[in-house]
Amino acid sequence: MILHYKSIDIYILLYYNLKKVVTVMAFSYKPLWKLLIDREWTKKQLMMTAGISKSTMDKMSRGETVSMDIIDRICTCLECNVENVMEHI
Repeated sequence: MILHYKSIDIYILLYYNLKKVVTVMAFSYKPLWKLLIDREWTKKQLMMTAGISKSTMDKMSRGETVSMDIIDRICTCLECNVENVMEHI
């Protein structure tokens, strides 16, 4: 079952599974992908340097939420700020 909540053209979807509720937040990692291109880094290089698992990188590629610890590791690795990694949409 999918519930839609519309607030200023932002949809927050709640996916109900039998065992858990997963919330899809309105964040984008486009700034990170652009930063990687600008620095000529691959996602694999970021994963190895920042110590991020493939499943976490896959979540980010799908626009799903990841922990602030992951965001912190990326920022530390790339020597950048949070706004260079993600944006609220």
